Parts: sequence; C-alpha cells; structure tokens
Amino acid sequence: MRAWGKQQEYFIQRTKVQQQMERKRTFRKNFLQISVSMLIVILLGIGLIYEIVKDVIIQQNIQLSLQAFSQVQSQFEEANHTANTIATQVMLDDICSEFLYGASRQNMNSILLNRVRNQLSMYQNTNFTIDSIYLYNRTADFWVSSGSGLKAAGSDDFSDTGIVELIQEPDTYYTQTLIPREATFGNSNQSEKREMVYSCLMFTPRDPEGNVVVVNMKFDSMIHEILQMEFMKDSVIRVIDEKNKRLVEQQTMDFAESPEIRETVKKMASEGEKYREYTEKEEKYSIFYLYSAGSKWNYIKVTKWGTVFRTLTELQRRMVIFSVVCVMAVLLISLWISVSIARLHGKLEMKYARITQARKSNPHILKERFLLDFIYNRRVFSKQSLRTEMEKIGFSVSEDQKFTEVILMLENYEKYQEIFGEKGTYDIKYGFCNIFEETFGEHFRTLGLINDDETMTFILEIRDDGLNEIEEYFRKFCENVKVFVPWDFMLFGIGRAENLERIPEMNSQLVNVTAEGFFYPSNTYVTYDEIMENHAQSVDFQKLDVSSISKNLNAGENAKDTYQAVSKKLKECSMAGYMSAMTWLGISIVRGAKNYACSESLGNEFLVQLAQCRKASETEALFLDLFEKIAGNQNKTAVKKGVTGKLDEVKLYIEQNFRDPNITLEKLGEEFGVSPNYLGRLFKKDAGVSVADYINGERLKWVISELENTDRPAKEIAEECGFVSTNYFYTYFRKKIGVTPQAYREQIHHPNGNEE
Repeated sequence: MRAWGKQQEYFIQRTKVQQQMERKRTFRKNFLQISVSMLIVILLGIGLIYEIVKDVIIQQNIQLSLQAFSQVQSQFEEANHTANTIATQVMLDDICSEFLYGASRQNMNSILLNRVRNQLSMYQNTNFTIDSIYLYNRTADFWVSSGSGLKAAGSDDFSDTGIVELIQEPDTYYTQTLIPREATFGNSNQSEKREMVYSCLMFTPRDPEGNVVVVNMKFDSMIHEILQMEFMKDSVIRVIDEKNKRLVEQQTMDFAESPEIRETVKKMASEGEKYREYTEKEEKYSIFYLYSAGSKWNYIKVTKWGTVFRTLTELQRRMVIFSVVCVMAVLLISLWISVSIARLHGKLEMKYARITQARKSNPHILKERFLLDFIYNRRVFSKQSLRTEMEKIGFSVSEDQKFTEVILMLENYEKYQEIFGEKGTYDIKYGFCNIFEETFGEHFRTLGLINDDETMTFILEIRDDGLNEIEEYFRKFCENVKVFVPWDFMLFGIGRAENLERIPEMNSQLVNVTAEGFFYPSNTYVTYDEIMENHAQSVDFQKLDVSSISKNLNAGENAKDTYQAVSKKLKECSMAGYMSAMTWLGISIVRGAKNYACSESLGNEFLVQLAQCRKASETEALFLDLFEKIAGNQNKTAVKKGVTGKLDEVKLYIEQNFRDPNITLEKLGEEFGVSPNYLGRLFKKDAGVSVADYINGERLKWVISELENTDRPAKEIAEECGFVSTNYFYTYFRKKIGVTPQAYREQIHHPNGNEE
C-alpha cells in the first residue's frame, strides 16, 4: 500500500511536471511565434518606412525645386513686366517723346537733355531693381541716360559700349524678354568697367528699326534671395533660355561641370525625367530638371546627395539602434502583447470614434481642406492615403479609375462683388457649385471646390467615354443657372482622363490657361489642348504691321481690313501678348489723332475703354467703332472744305441778285444746301462782314452808281435796289455815306457848290 501510495504520488508529481513542461513548451512556441512574427513585421516595416521616407523626400525635393523654379520664373517675368511697363510709360511721356520724335543734333541743347535725364531719373526711382534707363534717337544718333553716371553722347562716345553694339546688331534680338548682358562702361582713364545687367529694349511703333527705349535692371537682391533659399544649400542652379543662353547661374558649392553630367541632363530633358542620381569622383549628386513650356526656359539644379538625403543618413543610423532596441523590447512586450493590443485597440477605437464623429459634424470643411491641400498646395499623398482621404468624402476609389478636372470661371465677377459684396458673392458661388454638381451628377461623380477668386474647381470621375459629354452637360448647367440670375461662364477642361494622382498637374495646366477665355464667347467649353494649339504663337512686335493702318487712316481710306488681318494673326497668341499688341496699336493710332481728324478726348476715351476690355470681341468692336468715328470726322471735314469752296459762288449769286428784296441768309442756305447758321459763320470768317451787310453793300454800290450816272429820283432808285423800305434805305445811306442821296448827287455834280 505504501508502495502504491508512493507510486501514485510519483505519477501525480510527474503529471504536474509534464503539465508544467507542456505549458512551458506551449509558452515558448507561442512566445517564439509572436516574437519572430513581430520582429519580421518590425524589420520589414523599418525597411518599408525607409523606402517610403526616401520616396517622400525625393518627391518633396522635386516639389520644392519646382516651386523654387516657379518662383525664379515668376520673379523674372515680373521684372520683365515691370521693365516693359516702365519702357511704355517713358515712350508715352511728353518730354521723352520730344527727344525721341522731335529732337535733332541741332536742337539738342543742355536744357532739353537735362529735362529728359531728370524725367528718366524719375521713372528709374519708381522701382529699386531698375539700374538705368536709356533713350536713343537714331536720326540724331544720340544717346541720353538717367542719372549722372553716364553722359549724353553719340554712339561713338556713349559710355555703355555694350548696348551700343547690341543696337547695331538687330539679329541678336532673339527674345522679347529681358536680355542678359555684361554691360561695359568706358572710363575717362581709358579703362573699362564690366557688370551684369538685364536689358529690356522697346522700339517706337512708328519705325520698328528706329528710336529705342532701354530699361536696364539689376537683380542683386533677387540673386541674394535665391542663394538664401533652403533648397540652394550645397547646390548649383542654372536657368537657360531657348537660345541656350544662361539667364541665371548661381551656386553655393564648388562644382566643375563635366561632359558626363551635361549628357545626363540632356537625357533627362529628352526622356522627360524630373529627377536622377549621379555619381562623379566618389561624390553622389541629385539632379533636378524642369522645362517650362510657357517661357521655354530650362531649369537645372544639382545638389549633393548627402544634403538632400541627410535625413536618410541619420535615419539609417537610428534604425540600427532602433532595431536592437526593438529586439530587446519584443522579448519583453510579447508576454503582454495580447493585453496591450486589446487595450491599444480599445483606445484606438474610442479615439477613432471621437475623430469620426467630429469629422462627420462638418464634412464640408473636411472636403475643402483636403482639396486645397491636394490640388493647390500640391501636398504629397501616397496612393493608399489618397484613396483613404477620397473615401472619407464619399468617393470609393479603385486602382483603375480615371478622373479629369474642369475649372468654371464666372464672367463679370467684379460687377457682382460690387452689388452683393464679398460674402454675398460667395453665397451665390456656393449655389452655383451645387447646381453644377447636380447637373453633372446625372452622369459623373463630381467633387467641387469654391476658390477665392472668380473660379470653381471640379473633379469628375470618368466612366466609359464620358469626356465627350462634358460640353452637353455644361450647356444644361448654363440653362439651369439662368432660371435664378443672368450670369455668363467659361468652362476649361483638361480634355483627357488620368489617374487620381495626376489631378494637381492637371490643375496647374488649367490655371495657366484660364486667361485665354478672353478669346472665346461666354458660356463656352474649351480644353487645354485646344487653347495650347490655338494660342501658342508669340507676338513679333518687330513685324507688327502698324504703319499700314496709320497710312490708311492718314489717306482717309478704310483701315478695317488691314486691322482685321492684324487682329486675326494676333489671336493666335496668348491673351497677354494680344492685349499688349492691341495696346501698342491703340497708342500708335491715338498718337496720330490730329492727322486722322480725331480729337484728343476721343483718343483718350478710347484708350481708357481699351484697358477695360475683358474679351477679344470687345477689343475688336472698340477698334472698329474708332475707325467709324474717324471716318465720320473725316467726312465732316471734307463737307466743311466743300462749303468753303462755294463761298465765291455765294458772293457771285449775291452780286447778281441783290435787287431781290427776298434774298436772305436762309434762302442762300437753301440754295446751296448748307445750314444757314453754319454758312453765316463761314461767310463772316471769310469776307469779314455778315451776309446781310454784304448784300446791303452790293445794293449801296449800285445806288451810288445810279446817283452818279443818271438823273433818276432817289426814291425810285431805292425801290429798285431791294431795300425793304424807303425809310430804311435813307437811314442806311446816311449812316454809311454821311449825307442824304440827294446831297450826295449834288456833291458829285457840283463839287465846288452852286456856281449860279
């Protein structure tokens, strides 16, 4: 019994040990499974995070480079606009015009030159980037400049020899933008001073190869700002124009360009790549490239790889440490992994519920914030995060779905801002946004964003071949809106379907061409490709046929056909180029206003209305109306000249018919088809007396002749000469001659008195 008891105790003890060992094996198995799984997940996650961070950093640097390139481009375009504006103002200035059009070597005295230089200095001081302004009178071959740095002189003696050489070689004017050049200034000690300037050349419209206004600009502050940008650290940036000339070249590191790196950039340009890594002499570089179709400039930035990816280098070091810590931490946290996950899951569920509830309370704000970040701020999203954000606002996005974008622009927006105010106008736009989404919602899934300006942006999910139906639904939208308020729109579309990630790029393209709605009638749908095809030309101001229009107007001929030919060609250019050319043409016509029988007030009113035009059709109608008024004024002038030529006939008619008592100014006007008042003014201006005095003068001459040569009674003579009454005759005769008719006859016949 004792043995059995001991054996039974042994078996019980062994069972406990076995159970403990089984639990330990199960624990080890579970522990190893959980630990290994967690370690694999962590290591894979670290590797994935590294790749994601690297991709995000690359994309962010590309975006930063693109933004920096755009900033450089906008600064140069703004400077170019400033230079053109100043040059135009100088050309229109009365004092400067006197030098450009009326000055010659003989009348260039110190008073005139000082006036011109003072005026140029005034324009120079309007913008701190303007270095100097030159005027060149080709007829006199004479230069004058702003300030006191350069002296007024002929081409042989002008200090800035570089600009003189540039003017003498017209083939070098390859662009209408700023021309970079190394200005050379001669000094009195026969040495030369060289400095980098950007020059804008504007020729007078009367003679494209004639007088010139030159605005020289320095960009020291701009270059300093570029160098201070964060993206310029350990970098080289170059901006190259379409003639392969370098507009900008700045660097903050020692870098020697090699044939290999030039070949790499050429391949990027030909293949449309924006980013590539390059290694030379054990140094790794990141190359960013951008081509701007608008300005036709190439942007290149070379940066040390370590500068761009210093975050990755630091991340690699920290990840090694983090991995070791994770291995140790996993061994500890695996014991409580289930509890921790449960607790964490519970907390996340609660937090997610709170966030979801808060976001659901205002989905409109959520949508606006996301769309602004995505479309306009170009925030970088991964594909998954982008689909997640879209799902939050009601879109279920699959991998193969396609989207397009349209921008709705409201016409006469300023008018409604004046009527309703900013808040009221937003409410109207909000209503339009809803009407648009409802109209297009019949066929497209639509997502809209109300912008701060006169536009609204819509993303359309494309199914099948829905692009062809956008124009039809836009017409329906316009009809639906007219029920509420008369308003006109323009709709700009990208014209193709792309993946969701390409929408910011679509938006950039559409925003850049919205100004071209200037050429199209209201309530029109036009695509980006149509605009780029129809308005891709640049204005060639050198070949702008302004002189032929002026010649036609001077000759009194119809200038409409010539103008319409010029306008038709200019419509192939962008709106900015078209309006610049039309403003140039308008100023040229108004300058010759006196030659066209066009008043100064009419010309000034025309220029004011031209600046307010919002459509090409308005511009054309304004020019045609001006030509009609000029033609009318010329016809009136011709009529006036014709009446003046008839004055001799009027005098002859009076001399032959003065004895008619009914001859009056009114009868003469009727006889010659002229207004009596107008005839009376012209007659007095020509003869020095009124028509009535001229008639009575002819009558008086006939009466005196009769008194001298006949013995007829004065009363009988008075009745025949056409005076309205005998009393008026005697009064008029005595007033003009000083005596009565009978006394006059006595004086003529007996000059020495009565000899009897």
